[in-house]
Amino acid sequence: MNQSTSANCVYGYPPRWKVGCGMCQKRWAVSMESIPCGHVFCSTCFPEIKVCPLCCGEVASRRPAFRCASALDRVRARRNYVGPTAFYNDCSQKTGKTVVDPMRLTRGMGGMVPSKLFERIKKSEESNWKVMDLSGCTELLDARLLTMLASLEELNLAGYPRVRHDLEVIASLNNLVRLYLDETDADDRCIFKIRNKSLLHLSCVSCRRITDVRPLAETTTLQKLSLAGCKNIEFGLEEICELPHIRKLNLRGTQMNDACISKLSRNSNLLELDCGDCLEITDVKPLAKSKKLEVLTLEGCENIIRGLVDLCALPDVRQMNFSGTAADNACISKLGKSKKLVSLFCEQCPRVTNIRPLAKIKTLEFLSLSGSINISRGVGRICDNQWIRGLNFSDVDVRETDVMALADCDYLVSLNLSGCLEMTDLDAIEGCMSLESLSLCDCRDLADITSLRECRFLKTLDLSGCSSLCDISALRECARLKTLVLSRCTGLRDLSGLGECATLVSLDLSECHSLVDISALGGCVNLVALYLRGCNGLQDLNALKEWKSLRMLDLSGFRKLEDVTALRGGRNWLTLNLSNCENLKEAWLDGHDCRDLLALDLSNCENLKEVWLDGCRQLANLNLSNCKNMWYIHGQTECKGLVTLNLYNCGTIQNGIGDLLKLPRLTVLHIDYNNADRQSIENLRNKGLEIVMEEEEEEEEEGSEYTSEDEGC
Repeated sequence: MNQSTSANCVYGYPPRWKVGCGMCQKRWAVSMESIPCGHVFCSTCFPEIKVCPLCCGEVASRRPAFRCASALDRVRARRNYVGPTAFYNDCSQKTGKTVVDPMRLTRGMGGMVPSKLFERIKKSEESNWKVMDLSGCTELLDARLLTMLASLEELNLAGYPRVRHDLEVIASLNNLVRLYLDETDADDRCIFKIRNKSLLHLSCVSCRRITDVRPLAETTTLQKLSLAGCKNIEFGLEEICELPHIRKLNLRGTQMNDACISKLSRNSNLLELDCGDCLEITDVKPLAKSKKLEVLTLEGCENIIRGLVDLCALPDVRQMNFSGTAADNACISKLGKSKKLVSLFCEQCPRVTNIRPLAKIKTLEFLSLSGSINISRGVGRICDNQWIRGLNFSDVDVRETDVMALADCDYLVSLNLSGCLEMTDLDAIEGCMSLESLSLCDCRDLADITSLRECRFLKTLDLSGCSSLCDISALRECARLKTLVLSRCTGLRDLSGLGECATLVSLDLSECHSLVDISALGGCVNLVALYLRGCNGLQDLNALKEWKSLRMLDLSGFRKLEDVTALRGGRNWLTLNLSNCENLKEAWLDGHDCRDLLALDLSNCENLKEVWLDGCRQLANLNLSNCKNMWYIHGQTECKGLVTLNLYNCGTIQNGIGDLLKLPRLTVLHIDYNNADRQSIENLRNKGLEIVMEEEEEEEEEGSEYTSEDEGC
């Protein structure tokens, strides 16, 4: 390649030689230019590189970037500060209109180009800066620059840990009508700030700092509100139940009570209500006045003693979930008269014994009765419904004669017969040509799956716990199979025929103790997730080197794993579980292979001494618990996206954990006194970090036991 090669990237991304190393964003130790794309990176970050980390293009060769030194001198002074006007470019001399530069906006928010954050910002540009979805972008460190996007109508900051810090940004967006703050640190102050906005949709799922939602009662424009998982709300639930235009309300897992139900019964616009796991609700009879209600979820409301039968008479209800309640045969009988019911979930309802009335519902398409173990009548009648699309009979006493009628169900898409001990073959479903999802978990006597050859549209198959199954060659005909679960199939020794399933994406072989060879999977070119937990019968892991598409891998409990050499080779891992690998001594992963790594579990690796985290910029969850011989962690400062860190019962880190504790997104820390003293822990708590001290919890439990024993004495 000659020296006159253009610096313009042939893959569409601009060269980064004007701003420094494309990965570490610092001045190059030795600047190297990749050919042909022209991207420049420092030789310290990537001493040997075959694929460009910025554009993923193949690197034919590389050369010293002679032009970089003088260019860097010109721009270094203005790199550390970018004024607001730098994010705008004059796009029209006539109109004077300006647009935001997505690349500079990404960098200003703490991200890189290209990255997930950059892709989301580009999509927002395509929507004329009206919709901005930044959920799950671990790179996002500063959202204050969103104040420039005054036209934003929808903003999703789910998972962003600095909402309270950047609260003024949200308050300044006057055109905002849809706001999502799920799993953030939003608190009562945030609720107060947004109370006067003309919001239509607001979602604050699992925001446990919120205790008072009374200000939301002033947002009378709200049509959809979700506070699911906000279990610490003490004030305002009754007030928001009186919002005049609310149509969809989700208060699952809150302290919702009978007074809230009474207030909701006056709402003539309510269409969907989810109050699952609200244990303070005892009477739902007032809800029977909400004649427009279409979707109702009472899952886990185990203390309801009045009103369930009345709700079964709602005229427009399309979906109902009574799972885990006191629903009985009277409810089922009432539902049998429904004219519009499409989906019914009646799981874990031991009082239900007869489901024959449900066979009269002509509109019924999906029925789930999982765990309702006392059902003894009506299963055969339900299977006679030729229009049924989904059935879940998991752990229900289903006889093989009951399901014979399923052969005529031309529209059946999903079927769950887990725990059906009478199943020995699949002749009963041979005619289910449209079947896409099938679960036969723990059908221990099932030995023949030949009938699956006819299920040409099958996408998901669960055969876990089918210990009598030895041959899965019939699956070669399932050309659309994407997800396959074979965990605990102890009779399985090889995977013959599975290599022809080219569409297979996820494969679970956990606890297949007799499995000795996985080389037959060579044809699964699209395999993304592979679970080999406890498969100690495997001779080696050399076959892993051939599957470049793998992104998620579980090798927990694999005793033969001594290093991670087999995990290298041009992949881009998302999750790695290497827990309980007792012979693993070091985890040295190539930074290029882990540039998108989100979760790394090395817990209970007792012989593990060193971990290299260089290049793991997206890592959000790191578990090193019970690594008693751990003494050094390399590349701590690289993990800018770390949210949860577990160092409980971990060996004393010789280079300290100070850099880890300074990471901007760190929220949850599991630790003991091996790596931090009491004063340091208190300081971290004062900064808002959630500290989990297992030792303290154990001491409290032991103390309570001693107290009870003393009282007994």
